[in-house]
Amino acid sequence: MTLIDGISSRAVDTPRTPVDVLERPTDDPATPAERTIVFVHDNASHGVLWQEIMQGLPGDLRVVSIDVRDFENDDLHDALSALEIAAAHLLDWSTDAEVGARHAQSHTVITLISQESGHTPAELDQPSEFRAALLEAIGYLAGAVTSLPATEAIILRSTD
Repeated sequence: MTLIDGISSRAVDTPRTPVDVLERPTDDPATPAERTIVFVHDNASHGVLWQEIMQGLPGDLRVVSIDVRDFENDDLHDALSALEIAAAHLLDWSTDAEVGARHAQSHTVITLISQESGHTPAELDQPSEFRAALLEAIGYLAGAVTSLPATEAIILRSTD
């Protein structure tokens, strides 16, 4: 796995299996939930596909990418718990949409953003436009969120 500057990788121990996580080392773990974005992907992909998007997001956000193997909702919950993320904006794509939706049914998710796609989100070819759409979807561009809203699901459709 090749990482770009500003992104680090580590394995987070969970009860079932270690989970691979990508992070920006300069992000503050104490960042509030409304400024935390979690990218979720499965064993058909790897978090490195989100690196450029992660790197280009504003520095006052906490941005994490979690590899959820075998589509296990428990692995996602356990990894979030190990990272001390009680709530966040959750972005998943393709087959991971089921994992994100199941997680949101029983855990606090501020915004659930599901990317319908084939093997690679087409929007990654236009990272600045994707980042802008993501920031708008979570309310970041409209100013600070002062309270946690109810979970909202957003479907980003691709042309795949």
